[in-house]
Amino acid sequence: MTSESTLTAWRAEVDRLDQIFPREPANEAKHLELLGKLRQRGIRLDEGIIEEIDHHFAPYTIAVRIGWSWQELFGLR
Repeated sequence: MTSESTLTAWRAEVDRLDQIFPREPANEAKHLELLGKLRQRGIRLDEGIIEEIDHHFAPYTIAVRIGWSWQELFGLR
């Protein structure tokens, strides 16, 4: 179980990283990591447009999901 003080610190760090400009890959990676940790604990923050799409989706994964959707549409699955 994660303490409330840790969750508060994570939220503050997410806010801080979200306000840094220009965006840097290291900061974005940390931002997404903290959002993931908070999401696992049932805390959803305003993640913006980019983060709202799960960053683990690769083009291959998207293609496979589209294929599954078409199979379901035509009753093949």
